[in-house]
Amino acid sequence: MKRSNKLPVKHPGIVFNEMILKKRSLAIGDTLQKMEVGYTELLLLLQVQSSVTTLIAMKFEAISGVSQGFWVNLQFKFDQNQAYSE
Repeated sequence: MKRSNKLPVKHPGIVFNEMILKKRSLAIGDTLQKMEVGYTELLLLLQVQSSVTTLIAMKFEAISGVSQGFWVNLQFKFDQNQAYSE
């Protein structure tokens, strides 16, 4: 089944990396400390190898100011899009 909406759906890790880390020139080390997560955990998220959980979404919100609901919803839409394209 194909999506009717033609807009691309990006993984929240990609959006966080592009729109928050890169645009704000945030260092990974500082981000890891503020989020209180390990390097591997964040790397897996940024490389689309892990899903954003509610807890991670709350940590993304603390760093970005973008609501936890946005990050969870984006993960849902990404997962939904992946299921449609299979």
